[in-house]
Amino acid sequence: MSTRVFISSIVIALGLVVYFYFENEQPEEVEQESTQAEQLLGKSPSQLKAIEEEMIITESMTIASISKDVQVPEKTEAPYIDRFHCASSLQPDLSEQKVEELVDYLRSDLPDKGMEEELSVRNEVLQSLLRQFEVPEQYLKTLSQIYGNESHANLWRDYALQHFAQYAERKFLDQTLAQDELGVISTVLEHALEEAGSHFPGTALIGMLNLHELDQDFFTKEEVVGSALKIKDDTRYSKSSQLTAWQVLNTLKPEESVSQLDKLSAIINDDPSLGKVISRGIVETGDQGHLIKLMKAYHKIEHEEDRRALREKISYLQGVK
Repeated sequence: MSTRVFISSIVIALGLVVYFYFENEQPEEVEQESTQAEQLLGKSPSQLKAIEEEMIITESMTIASISKDVQVPEKTEAPYIDRFHCASSLQPDLSEQKVEELVDYLRSDLPDKGMEEELSVRNEVLQSLLRQFEVPEQYLKTLSQIYGNESHANLWRDYALQHFAQYAERKFLDQTLAQDELGVISTVLEHALEEAGSHFPGTALIGMLNLHELDQDFFTKEEVVGSALKIKDDTRYSKSSQLTAWQVLNTLKPEESVSQLDKLSAIINDDPSLGKVISRGIVETGDQGHLIKLMKAYHKIEHEEDRRALREKISYLQGVK
């Protein structure tokens, strides 16, 4: 950042502070920012440059000081927000030693307390490893170990499952995706579809859809649609997975939403909150609230001729030709 740009930023910030001072009641933090801005305006360009450099050095030292707490599993005393920030700010050119430390951290046992915070940090580490200039060789194996360990928390396994498709996409774009890697990824996603009592089927469907849209050789349209049709009609699956199935169908086969209005209207009638979410996911045009009312009415209509007329109206609102 040049000194001229830095000074300009300070001037703009001061202008905004002054504007809000007159437009609104001035809170204490705004008053402090105003004072700081006025102090900076009194500095010479060389002094401002020195302040800018000091800020950059301070931030770098802060990140460096907390990086150990992210990369070494036994050092977890650092505040969550610092660990999360560090995990999401890891450089894309980590050394092999640092990568090994991170992998060991990901494979380590989870703590008894603060599980959600810990998992969010680990998820960011997974993302950072995927952003490396060269994805670590052990990345896919690590995902398989996390997802394959049924003693792990389902949320942690679900995070790992999400990254299989992301890994395939990254390697495909780099033109380095090996056939055996694709085989592992396909097997895992297909296995996850069968874990009906969890959120895994929905996650797997999203992964299959993303890979299909990237390259139809990954998963054909028929394979993805077939899996979605199976899940949305099977009561063994969670509502979240069934919802995902409806959304996938709307992406690949929107006419299916119309042909299945009997079941969709029943869902809305039995579970208005879920029905509202489903409708939001499948409606591309028209008023969503009006559509829900129509579907509730559709559920109660007995005569086929009246149902057909309402079906045409709903089809129009969904934008299905």
